Amino acid sequence: WFASIGMRYPRQQALVAALTETLSGLFILIGLFTPLACAALISTMIVAIVVSHRSSGFFIFNEGQGWEYCAFISVTALSLATIGSGKYSLDNTFEVFKDGWLPFTLCALLAVTGAALHLALFYRPTSKP
Repeated sequence: WFASIGMRYPRQQALVAALTETLSGLFILIGLFTPLACAALISTMIVAIVVSHRSSGFFIFNEGQGWEYCAFISVTALSLATIGSGKYSLDNTFEVFKDGWLPFTLCALLAVTGAALHLALFYRPTSKP
């Protein structure tokens, strides 16, 4: 499927996407390096929107699944990176990545840069006749 949407090295892309979503979810769950985990998740969602969902419209119930759900996940992850992972997180225990503008900026910059690099290096859209 990754090959059909224009991704180079489709098997590796599928593995990286699955690992990124799984590991970023795990890091968010335990509250460790939350802005970095959120950036990885957002980056994956931006790539998914660009490569697969944008042509299907906004709503997820459209044919081809619209980009609404990926955008919702991205906004939620950016919000979480901004407000912090909470009192019972490992970030709080180690006193790293508290809430505020630094985690927000770091998350947003890493997410957009990561998605742009990923698309530039690995996305080769197929031309439609």
